[in-house]
Amino acid sequence: MSKLVRSLGAAAAVILSVLTFVPGVAEAGVGTPTTPDIPLMLTVGDTNVPVSIELGNANTGGEFGLTNTVCNWGDAAPCPASTPGSLVGDPGINAILSCGLLGADQICAPAGADPGVFTVSATGTGAAGTDCAGVTFDIVQTEATFGTLRFTPQAPPNITIAQSETCRIDFTVNVVKMPTVDQSAVAGIQTVFIADNTQWTTGGAGDLVNSARGTDNATISKNTPTLTTNASATGVVGTTTLTDTANVFGRVNPGSAGTVSFRLYGPDDATCAGTPIFEDLNNAYPSTGGPLASDGFAPTVAGTYRWIASYSGDLNNEAITGACNDTNESTIVTKASPAITTTASAAVKLGETPLIDSATVTGRVNPVAGATVSFALYGPNDATCANAPVSTSTVPYTVAGGAVSSNSYTPTLPGTYQWVATYSGDANNNSAVGLCTDVAERTVVSKAAPAIVTDASDQIAIGGQLTDTATVTGRVNPAASTIDFSLYGPNDATCAGPAVFTSFGVAYGATDTSVTSLAFTPTLPGTYRWIATYNGDANNDTATGTCGDPAETVQVFGGLSRIVTNASPGTFVGDGKTLSDVATVLDRVTPDNTGIVDFRLYGPNDATCSGTPIFETLGVAYPAAGGSVSSGEFAPTQAGIYRWVATYRGDGNNSGAVGQCGDTAETVTVAPTPDIDTELPATGPGGVGGTLGIGLASLLAGLALLGVSNRRRSII
Repeated sequence: MSKLVRSLGAAAAVILSVLTFVPGVAEAGVGTPTTPDIPLMLTVGDTNVPVSIELGNANTGGEFGLTNTVCNWGDAAPCPASTPGSLVGDPGINAILSCGLLGADQICAPAGADPGVFTVSATGTGAAGTDCAGVTFDIVQTEATFGTLRFTPQAPPNITIAQSETCRIDFTVNVVKMPTVDQSAVAGIQTVFIADNTQWTTGGAGDLVNSARGTDNATISKNTPTLTTNASATGVVGTTTLTDTANVFGRVNPGSAGTVSFRLYGPDDATCAGTPIFEDLNNAYPSTGGPLASDGFAPTVAGTYRWIASYSGDLNNEAITGACNDTNESTIVTKASPAITTTASAAVKLGETPLIDSATVTGRVNPVAGATVSFALYGPNDATCANAPVSTSTVPYTVAGGAVSSNSYTPTLPGTYQWVATYSGDANNNSAVGLCTDVAERTVVSKAAPAIVTDASDQIAIGGQLTDTATVTGRVNPAASTIDFSLYGPNDATCAGPAVFTSFGVAYGATDTSVTSLAFTPTLPGTYRWIATYNGDANNDTATGTCGDPAETVQVFGGLSRIVTNASPGTFVGDGKTLSDVATVLDRVTPDNTGIVDFRLYGPNDATCSGTPIFETLGVAYPAAGGSVSSGEFAPTQAGIYRWVATYRGDGNNSGAVGQCGDTAETVTVAPTPDIDTELPATGPGGVGGTLGIGLASLLAGLALLGVSNRRRSII
């Protein structure tokens, strides 16, 4: 049964011939059926598709039993001579492989001409078991408009077909393009394969000729190519550019209409359901094929990116689209790896300033809010940061970046402290951690530097005792320690010689304020100098006083002089009397003749003797034999209280001595001048003498108020 009958119940079996065919009119009794056969479903790109044309002898009536000769145009006898316009001139074995529209008498209409859908083998072969078995047929195109083919046997020159027998010619075709005209309303691109043959018979009713045509349908689909893609390799956000490369394989006669589009999804759009974050569309794909690369995309967010590439298709090839998560179509963009640079505070002494660290993160890409920097401080002397940190703090690290600082830490122990700073990272940036061995993160905390304050005992005479008292300040977290006292002298001004006395190891507790050395009894006069040394502890350095420190210098004398003074009595202003002082120096031992006494008079009303003296008698020699010496005389011009201070400067073996301001024996009152009252009372218990005395005092006081204060200085 013809496939035309099998396929889709086509409206009718139609016969198509080339434009030069004449209508197929069968002469009585000559039967020449033609049956083409082509697979029902074909795809562009199919090759070596087996097709055939079967010619039959279906004579009837008086021609039944006769053998027919298949004649092509211009064949020699027994084929008759050709006469144009007659049946004798029918062109013989012909075929049109593709026609899109049948016209009257089953001829391919001009609008249905669709050559080039197939290419055909150069020859065909007679099928075994048929009357043309083994015969080779040349297949030649005889016209181009419809692509008409003629099948000519190589030998014998003509094919004969016995009654009820057939000749089947097998050949192959390649499907090279889609038909341009669809001959059927049935879905799909339909084309018609049309075959025709002319047969001649002699005998019976005479020489008769007949021509018959047959058709078969084929539905042709576009070729389905293969799309292979390859995305760029894994990269780092901020430094990589993502691309995709597509290659379309297996196209057939693609022409130049195909394009490739690239779409990129992500990050982390695992199903490619969202809107692409990047598109590179409608890139012309070369007809010669080969790899085609997309434009690049620079990601700013870490994550997994997925490409989908698609080929648009063309006249002969289907469109094809890759799938989300295809092999080699995903690229992982890793986080950036920033660096953290840190600077610890400078070396300090215990108790000075607290420790602090500063960190800056560089190399971040598209940072996200919420990151932090954590600081951990190890120590003291934890070289591997293996122990628990002594201080931790975490601070926000902004998108803007810059330096951030840790909380401060006040160490209580000396040693080497090591900071380690850690950046937390974010969605686009890895964390970053400093190293325990980073020298820039190391701060050396030295022992505290306390100070020692000392106070030696007062000057003494031979036979007395010397001591020193020390106080240590500025200690941090102190432990028990000791203080060493050394005494130099007499007259060892640089403390370069051996100490004349030591008091070592005087306990100085953690809470002590001051301690005193053992006592020393000197046997020689002179200047003695103490030096005290605090020996420190685990947290505090030693501290040593200085030779020659005034508070640590003590004079030892043969004797301690004592000065005794006696001022002149009080008087009235203007009475002609003067003020003076007398001094005697006692308790000297083996004095020499270098002693000097200075007298100074303060007042009136300088109660503390802190002002400038109004009168001085300086440099009064004091004899080795002792006794009393006097000051010069001063005539007061103002009333008030006057105070003498006498000073013995000392001598080679004896100390100096100073009187005290306000000493009763050194205080003199000068009264105002009395008034003189000229009005004498007639009677009364006061009497004339009393009234006259009061008046005189007032007169003298008045004269004093009119006078000019006179300051005198007498130097002997």
